[in-house]
Amino acid sequence: MAFDANGILKGHYSGALVDTDESDAAPVSLTANDDGNAVVEIKGTAAKGMTAVIIMTEEADSDAYSDETTIEIQASDELDRGWGAVAKSRTFRSHLILLKDCVATAGFVAADATTPRVLTATGDGATGHIVAFDEALKTIGGVGDILVEMQDSADVYATPGDTLTATSGTGVATQGIAGTKVGCQDQPGVHTLRFATDKRYVRAVVTAADNIGKCWILLTNHAFGTI
Repeated sequence: MAFDANGILKGHYSGALVDTDESDAAPVSLTANDDGNAVVEIKGTAAKGMTAVIIMTEEADSDAYSDETTIEIQASDELDRGWGAVAKSRTFRSHLILLKDCVATAGFVAADATTPRVLTATGDGATGHIVAFDEALKTIGGVGDILVEMQDSADVYATPGDTLTATSGTGVATQGIAGTKVGCQDQPGVHTLRFATDKRYVRAVVTAADNIGKCWILLTNHAFGTI
């Protein structure tokens, strides 16, 4: 099937899309709940699986700092129990800052990004969460970029030459150029999750820290090609 009314995991409730927020409720029925979420009966997928297409229709709120969202596709043979994950999205984030050409003065380690650590700028007081950093920054003297999730509007890392410290971590670096906001982040946007299951039912479970606006989650058997 392409997209059709029988493959909607998240969509309309009472004729309209509903905002997705921190109280989004997982469905336990083939009928959509008041968050627009419904269980879909698929009776298992083919060997190549199915695709859940996530369409996030709105930009993140201007004050949605540090708000994170994950979407999980779950499957079960029963509507009211036995649900287990068959696919999970990466973490969707808003308000990211890219710090380019930083120079490590103490090597960063993987835990500085996976815990994650707060990256504190000594001079201007910015305090964002480390999302990722270049491998070169694991070595003293290495030059690379750091991607940081802003915690509030002040976390712009505006001061070249500032000292950047992974608080409660190990990494320390000298900032290169002033931080650059990363445009066109996860929303609005279209994302896909591929999964396979032999279970009868599937549903989407959205875990959001705040209101992420309106979105669709649709099922299709068709692969997406580039034309």
